[in-house]
Formats: sequence, structure tokens, C-alpha cells
Amino acid sequence: MFFLKFGIRITANAGALWVADRLFAGFSVIPHVLPSMAGIGVESMAQTFLISGLILAILFAFVRPILKLLSFPLIILTFGIFNIVISIILIALADWIAGGIEVTGFIAYVGGALIISAANAFIELLFRTS
Repeated sequence: MFFLKFGIRITANAGALWVADRLFAGFSVIPHVLPSMAGIGVESMAQTFLISGLILAILFAFVRPILKLLSFPLIILTFGIFNIVISIILIALADWIAGGIEVTGFIAYVGGALIISAANAFIELLFRTS
């Protein structure tokens, strides 16, 4: 069950990256070619979305709960708006790790964070009810 949920989370994050790339001018996904995936015929843009989605899935599944626990007082004081800041930090961290995401501008960061957070919240809701 964990691997199914994690695979769906990777796909949802890749889709959220695609949507953010299309909606916001400052949010762009830069194609990177991995030699191991190029040999099996996976397009470079698809590679970048999948690898970036994998990194975001790992960050949102394991790092985000730790950041939420550490910043719990700020989340309470801002009535939950600080969750957007946590998502922005995770997107910047994913960009630093993968290098496939380039975000310029505050609106692009906030919009991308909202879309990616919504995708992850939907996945959590989907698996919580089943």
C-alpha cells in the first residue's frame, strides 16, 4: 500500500509541476537528460517531471511533517498561512537538489506552492478515506 501511495504521490507532484509550469510565467521546469532513462526511450521533459516529482514526493512525505512540527507556533499564529512558506521552502529545496525547477518571482513561488500543496493534500485525502 505504501508503494502505491508513493507512486501516486510522485505522479501527482509531476502533474502539479506541469500545471504550475503552464500557469505561472516565473515557474519553469528545465529538461534534464538522464542517460539511464534515455536508453529506454523516455523523453527528457518527462524525465525531469518524474525526477522532480519524486524529489517533491520525498520532501512532502518526510521533511514537511518535521518542518510543520518545528514551526507549529507560527502556523497557529498565522492561522495556517505559514504552511505556504513551508511549501515554498520545499520547492526551493527540490530546485536545489534536482536543478530541474526554476522559479523567479514571489507570485510564481506562491502559486506553485499552492498547486503542489493542493495535489499532496488531495492524495492524503484520497488515501485517508479508503
